[in-house]
Amino acid sequence: MNKKKIIYPTLLFLVIAGVAIGVRLWPRTIPDAQCSELYEKYAKVEGIGATFIKDYRVNDSVTVDVTVLEATDSVGWQELRTDFKLSGIQKETSKRMGKNISYKYVPKKDYTKGTDTTNILNNDCVAINYTDSTLCIFHYNDEETQKAIVDLLFQHMYSKTSINTK
Repeated sequence: MNKKKIIYPTLLFLVIAGVAIGVRLWPRTIPDAQCSELYEKYAKVEGIGATFIKDYRVNDSVTVDVTVLEATDSVGWQELRTDFKLSGIQKETSKRMGKNISYKYVPKKDYTKGTDTTNILNNDCVAINYTDSTLCIFHYNDEETQKAIVDLLFQHMYSKTSINTK
């Protein structure tokens, strides 16, 4: 009888603790309706992995939604390069230059067009990692966020590191 009084509460405690840890560590997904249109466009495209990150922490006070597009093969990378009108820099060239990332602005609704120079807030910021064949599209709506994103990108450009979106 004494063993049951110890074993059952201990097992119950371990099960509750295990469930709590599992819930805390389980990856959370958000509904597609809350993701960007860009994510929805590329989510099912073969050769491209699409991820949407809600409230990515840029710094201590700024968060922003980010769509990450990663080419999983050369055809997917060529499609991203064409769609976003990326320059001719290739992986080999970026490695020789020691250049991990660069960035450009593209209009929010039509990424194939040039930067909207009349109002920077009409654009999204695209960080391009030629080495990893990855694009991080930062969706922002105010100048404070835009400046924080540029600061983040410059930190990574000068330290020659990639943006951590994993």
